[in-house]
Amino acid sequence: MTRINEFQYSGFFVEWLNETHNFDYEVVENNEEKSEIDAYATSKSNTFPNLNLQLVTSHGEVLKQSAMNTDSVMKGKDVIVGEVNIEEWISDVIKKKDKKYSMESRSNLILLIEGRIPTPSPQSIKGLDFSGYPFKGIYYVSLPVISSQETAATKNGFVIVIKDMLTRNDRKNLLGRD
Repeated sequence: MTRINEFQYSGFFVEWLNETHNFDYEVVENNEEKSEIDAYATSKSNTFPNLNLQLVTSHGEVLKQSAMNTDSVMKGKDVIVGEVNIEEWISDVIKKKDKKYSMESRSNLILLIEGRIPTPSPQSIKGLDFSGYPFKGIYYVSLPVISSQETAATKNGFVIVIKDMLTRNDRKNLLGRD
């Protein structure tokens, strides 16, 4: 994935995080090539701790899985695919990252799972529970896309919390609420 895409996904996530929790984060690129951290989120006011962001991309895995499980047809530049088991794909992605990084790295990383086309409905992702994994947080990030089957989710993009980076104590201390 290009640095531009990493920055787009990280930026979209940070905008969502700021709006949702009234934070003041901004994205800072990590120019170190051999790092598990793609970008940092830093607090403009230094009120909140820095966040280490790692974008997880599919590299065509969703399309490949779909092609193996259903009929896929090329039509012009578009690939038309059947249903993809998004829960299974997300589970596989998280398990691979869990094996890849050390415990120390995982406890400080926030995984941003790249939303894919076809864009699943947010409801199909809600309810996934990966709280037992040692990552600081896990989020599914779907950027706004132009779609023939436009919905509010495809038009506006969305972020789904898979494992919240904020513990109950964090919410109380940082946000003043549970």
